[in-house]
Amino acid sequence: MENGLTLTEIYKSFGDLKALSGVSFDVTQGEIVALLGPSGCGKSTLLNLIAGLDDPDYGSIAWNGESVAGIPPHQRGFGLMFQDYALFPHMNVFDNIAFGLRMTHLQNPEIKQRVNEALTLVGMQGFSHRDIVNLSGGEQQRVALARSLAPRPHLLMLDEPLGALDRTLRERLVVELGDILHQLHQTAIYVTHDQEEAFAFANRVVLLNAGKVEQIDSPQNIYHQPASEFVARFLGMDNIFKGVARQVDSGNIVESQIGTLPLPQPASGEITFLLRPDAVSLGVEGACHLKGRVARRSFRGSACRLTAEVNQTLLTFEFSTSQPIPPVGETVDFIFNPEEAIWVFQYNNLNKTT
Repeated sequence: MENGLTLTEIYKSFGDLKALSGVSFDVTQGEIVALLGPSGCGKSTLLNLIAGLDDPDYGSIAWNGESVAGIPPHQRGFGLMFQDYALFPHMNVFDNIAFGLRMTHLQNPEIKQRVNEALTLVGMQGFSHRDIVNLSGGEQQRVALARSLAPRPHLLMLDEPLGALDRTLRERLVVELGDILHQLHQTAIYVTHDQEEAFAFANRVVLLNAGKVEQIDSPQNIYHQPASEFVARFLGMDNIFKGVARQVDSGNIVESQIGTLPLPQPASGEITFLLRPDAVSLGVEGACHLKGRVARRSFRGSACRLTAEVNQTLLTFEFSTSQPIPPVGETVDFIFNPEEAIWVFQYNNLNKTT
């Protein structure tokens, strides 16, 4: 790939700790890619390497086909927005945004124009002379974003930018942030451990685990076609079982600890499969069903998480609270369409390519 960022076989260790092991992916110009994964998986290390704050042990990092090795951070044309925003408390909003522009020796009229443009983008016109210490957390986040956008970076990197905010504000700002980046056609890498943030506006997601890439794909494909058990469990889908698949007169089935279930496509021998928690409904007994006893209910606003005991095994499902939810102790039938509810890992291709 020529237009954009390309990482090829990146390795990085800190003593005996292997932070990154052969990470490869690209970010095309105008694309937003989310780096998603648990704490310690290597997300922030990758950002530091791309920004030039550290060097990889092996591998290459290129922008538009040209290696950035040896180019100092301030000459790469990349922007980095930190979780704590790193704003200067003794400066007002204008001076915080103008600080980096002054370092590039721009003239004052150009600096003023860019600051005003950035403030308009983040919806903070008229805040130029406000003190940073008098701003709310959401307003500080917007100033930090404006400061990152003002130099017009080739690539903008955001390291857990909403992590310090409360949930309600975070959910609102993640939508606004996505709108701003898409409006600018800004090439960006967004680091987070929160799948909802990653899925909200990223074009593609790179899911990391222990320094390695587990899957690279669109948010929709990662959710509906997880490449591994780790991916499924990280996304909160824990109904994963081993079983023996075979063909019978009625079609394809798998015999497992939770019962004999129909399969959406042919398979044979030992397989590992996922029963999606959100693709099962409550109803009367049908051709594709499981019978279980409700063990727990957890109300979560528009959804209810229900744990049921099926053949002495606990399964978790999610249902809309707009329908009656059976009480704890009641035995119910769980109805599903195997095409929608069952995902078999073994015969699905692992999406490890960029």
